[in-house]
Amino acid sequence: METKLSTNFIDVIENTIGRPLLKKELLKRPVGSKELVNLGMALNDFNNQYKLPIKKETDLRPSISPRLDTIYDLGFNYVSRIHDVSQFQGAFTGELKKYLLYCHGLVIEDPLVYLLDYFRPGSSNNQHALARLPAINSLLLEYSDISDLIRSGIVFPVSEPQCSDNEVPYPEDCLLKELSKRIIDKNDTIPQLAAFVLREQFRKNSFIII
Repeated sequence: METKLSTNFIDVIENTIGRPLLKKELLKRPVGSKELVNLGMALNDFNNQYKLPIKKETDLRPSISPRLDTIYDLGFNYVSRIHDVSQFQGAFTGELKKYLLYCHGLVIEDPLVYLLDYFRPGSSNNQHALARLPAINSLLLEYSDISDLIRSGIVFPVSEPQCSDNEVPYPEDCLLKELSKRIIDKNDTIPQLAAFVLREQFRKNSFIII
């Protein structure tokens, strides 16, 4: 039987675990430690050869990190909080979708690669690896919710070194402060929005100071 070539992040996961990345499938049968050993190796190989597509001249595609805590309104920190994750279901992808109101796409630093680092051949059943099973399965549920966005090239989960390939010049502090004043914000989240989105608009000359 010919093996299907993995062309994107979701393909790698589905081909490795041997089933579609669907919420109902994951809830019925969560991914186990042996599967995660194989997934860790597969994603490592994929990330080593993957090249982030070059942005179009007109595209706004900032880099963001879902490793930030929930207090920053960008989703759940799957890397450091690994135990009770059920209460945060949907927080990660929900915030990503909000960012897409302002951008053509997003590059996200994939937290899965950090969690899978514990699942290596011969060590998949140690206590540190097993403690991360709930977080990994919760994260896979989040990825299942945005799998179409990943496949269509709107959201790009990448390993940390790839994020630098997506970076753009950062505005001077005085300009950043001026841009922040021009957006109504009742929740004091403008510094984060400015950091991730306005620098893209600055580079593209899409944010015009009136």
